[in-house]
Amino acid sequence: MGAVALVAVLAGCGGKHAAPLPARCRLGVYFRPGATPAQVDAVRHRLEHNSRVTRVVYVSKAEAFRIMKRRHPELMQAVKMNPFPDALLVHPRTHDDYAPIARTLLPRPPGVATVHYPRFGPCARA
Repeated sequence: MGAVALVAVLAGCGGKHAAPLPARCRLGVYFRPGATPAQVDAVRHRLEHNSRVTRVVYVSKAEAFRIMKRRHPELMQAVKMNPFPDALLVHPRTHDDYAPIARTLLPRPPGVATVHYPRFGPCARA
């Protein structure tokens, strides 16, 4: 019986031992135009010290534009101005961590426009 329990834990069955989410599963924290570097850093620092977060990645407005041009050139060829905001991509530990992480950003910190996370699909709780 003890061996079965150990296998369940090592296989990532539930709780803090749940299997990590795929890299594409993340929250997006999007900043207002004119958000200062200090505001972005404050939000990043808060998220990096959240035990429910495994990784925080900053994506600048310019980098987001380059990514979209590379992934969807047919859509982006007519776009003259960069419509994308600076963002933090936040990787939660488990499916159950999305909403609690998002709630830590309520009320919205200075500079933050919106926070998005999956509520359905492969990254949402099944």
